[in-house]
Amino acid sequence: MQKDKDLRELNFDILIINFEKAWRHNELLMINEKYFILVDESHVIKDSKTKIGKFMRLLGMRTPYKLILTATPMANGYIDLYNQFYFLGLIDISLARFKQEYCIEKYIYIGMTQFKKIVGYRNTQLLDLLTQKYCYFYERKLDDDMIPEEIKIPFKLDKNYYDIAKDRVYKDIILDNVSSKRVGLKSLCSGTLMGRAICDEEGDLSRLYQLNTDKLNWVKDFLESFNERVVIYYNYTHQREQLYEMITKLGRHCGRYCADIKEQDIYDTYDDTVLLVQYKSGSTGIDWLKKGYVCIFYSLPDSYLCFYQSKGRLNRVGQTKKVLYYLLVSEGKYSVDELNYQALLDKKDFNDEYFENNFGDLVE
Repeated sequence: MQKDKDLRELNFDILIINFEKAWRHNELLMINEKYFILVDESHVIKDSKTKIGKFMRLLGMRTPYKLILTATPMANGYIDLYNQFYFLGLIDISLARFKQEYCIEKYIYIGMTQFKKIVGYRNTQLLDLLTQKYCYFYERKLDDDMIPEEIKIPFKLDKNYYDIAKDRVYKDIILDNVSSKRVGLKSLCSGTLMGRAICDEEGDLSRLYQLNTDKLNWVKDFLESFNERVVIYYNYTHQREQLYEMITKLGRHCGRYCADIKEQDIYDTYDDTVLLVQYKSGSTGIDWLKKGYVCIFYSLPDSYLCFYQSKGRLNRVGQTKKVLYYLLVSEGKYSVDELNYQALLDKKDFNDEYFENNFGDLVE
């Protein structure tokens, strides 16, 4: 309580605060030019429409002394620079004006919904000059024998995959729109079909069906032959629960790191720990994963930025071993896993638009 009072009264010399808590404290807008603001992982504030982005833009106006740090300043192109440059005071125009000056937009459709999409950039010389003048780029130098290795582990699609992709129905699950089909088939690529129930008599919003355990069995076999620390990234809660049950039955220490559970202490303490990390919680802002050097992507993230940042959690300054990334990818025609993998290779997000434009239509 005293800390909250000190924060409200700006009674501090040094304040360390996360983004989610910062935008809830409007009293921070009372700071002045006596304060210096350091923003780590500044790509978090790049979206000018989020509460965090809006607040940090206002906060940046309170003092000229600011510094931002990020490994991915513009993963989605020049548009990512707008809010970061505005925070730094390098530009002072509206987002609409920024788009008018520097972005090429066109209308596209997803289903029946129309919206504008940035398809290119123009007149970016000023943005390039600002970047060259005010930005410092640091690249970690690695010996050849320390360059991380990415290993793609192929799996066959479930025998029911094509019928489900074609009919969009399995038992009492219906994949009735672009988003549900993308997410449902993506979960099926890891063995479990996830979707909305057709008949929702008991008030349940979704159903899960375990169709195969191929990836789970691969992880089990791997862990039985490798006894050092392992980090496993996952997307969905049911994946974490399945992995946790299997790993603890092996007698291995298993920690979880997600929104509700933070078991860093297990990972720090035991050399044989398998740490299950949810992408949104553990892909940025932490450097203690470097105690391990093996990382398994049980399912791939939708976001290229998240994928890039996740790999960087182990490959950090202080890492003493060559990092190995195992990507578990179900292969085959119409494989959502493979399409997701290709999107990440293309440095694009695997969203509904990408899925609809690249998945194709199954022949009736």
